[in-house]
Amino acid sequence: GVPGVESEEVVAALMGLGYSQTEAADAVARSDLPADAPIEEKVRLALAHFARARAD
Repeated sequence: GVPGVESEEVVAALMGLGYSQTEAADAVARSDLPADAPIEEKVRLALAHFARARAD
């Protein structure tokens, strides 16, 4: 997992892109985000989760 503060930053970034807090938090929870990755990478991985979810 991701420490709370960092995951909150990722959620905030996703919300800035128009996702709801629920969607953003769910994507962060379901994406296996490496703890040592930069925020930008975590946001990209979470966005990839949305892309996969839409493809299903």
